[in-house]
Amino acid sequence: MGQKSVFERSMRLTRPQGFQKPLGSLLWLLPLLFLVVFYFYPLASILWLGLGRAENGLLTSFLAALVSQRVRSVIGFTIWQASLSTLLTLLVGLPGAYILARYDFPGKAAFRAISAIPFVMPTLVVAAGFSALFGPAGWVNSVLMAWLDLPEPPIRFVNSLGAILTAHVFYNTTI
Repeated sequence: MGQKSVFERSMRLTRPQGFQKPLGSLLWLLPLLFLVVFYFYPLASILWLGLGRAENGLLTSFLAALVSQRVRSVIGFTIWQASLSTLLTLLVGLPGAYILARYDFPGKAAFRAISAIPFVMPTLVVAAGFSALFGPAGWVNSVLMAWLDLPEPPIRFVNSLGAILTAHVFYNTTI
């Protein structure tokens, strides 16, 4: 019999049969407990408060909200703007994707890196950037007001459909 390696000697020091890893099997309880306390419990509480107040049943208030004109108009607007956003993103993104896939050119790596910027920028920074560019006191409005001698900003960008679509195109073009 030859001399055993360090690995073989350490293998002899394993746990006896029937001995479980108590710490290893309990470690999954920590994330589960976290989810229960900070996700599932608040979610269940909100659902209970929102749906539990109905006199005629649990889903009565939910169904009443779905048939209301206001909720239907919000759902319709959401579907409409999402469709516009998808179309504009494809119009902007597909030519760039085609060029990047088919051609080699100087600066291709830099262009690809620049196009990935939306994924690393925080949403608040992007919103502040768009506001600084297109907002009431933004660069574009300031230049247009100076050139055209206007008393108020000509572009109403903040809280508009154009702002929503611009943000969606900015974020989704890289995809």
